[in-house]
Amino acid sequence: QAQSGHDLWNVKVEGDAKLVDLTEQFGDSIRLSGGEAPWSGRQRLTILGSANEPLTLLYAKLDRLEMAVYAVQPIKGGDLIRRSDVELRPCLGALPSQSALTLEAVIGQEAVQGIRPDSIVQTNQIRTPVIVRRNERVSVRARAAGVSVRTYAMSQQDGGMGDLVMVQSIASKERYAARVIGVRELEIFTAGASAAELA
Repeated sequence: QAQSGHDLWNVKVEGDAKLVDLTEQFGDSIRLSGGEAPWSGRQRLTILGSANEPLTLLYAKLDRLEMAVYAVQPIKGGDLIRRSDVELRPCLGALPSQSALTLEAVIGQEAVQGIRPDSIVQTNQIRTPVIVRRNERVSVRARAAGVSVRTYAMSQQDGGMGDLVMVQSIASKERYAARVIGVRELEIFTAGASAAELA
């Protein structure tokens, strides 16, 4: 941890009778020196005595662990992920680039495909729940310079909270993008527009 800044490791020691004797003799006060960057793989360490004298060599295999979110039971496409569906586990070796690393990143999200038990949840397997659906009548609020105007449109795309989706005005058939802010609720910001233009 001191050398790498990372505190989660899998350490496998190659022990022998001498190491066992020293461990029994020094217990928790045993001290080590040695190792080299990148501080993983097979490392050669020295066990030190009370006067910092070398007592014996020790070989250890060090592997860095990363925490990732694993499914603990089958999750079907379209399901909302619950706390009981996932858990954080240490993973040995390199993680896939799209691995979910925190529970907060997946709980409450919608699975876009089936996720098998004991597999790492990938960010491309989940999305924010769809609360605006294609061909659905939605309310659109336009705001600018302290003025707010509400109108209605038809959504051209599915969208979750915070997504930008295309909508089509019911009155003028004009298409524009709006951000999802609630169930069948969208919002656009029109910087610099006047109240007359909004109306």
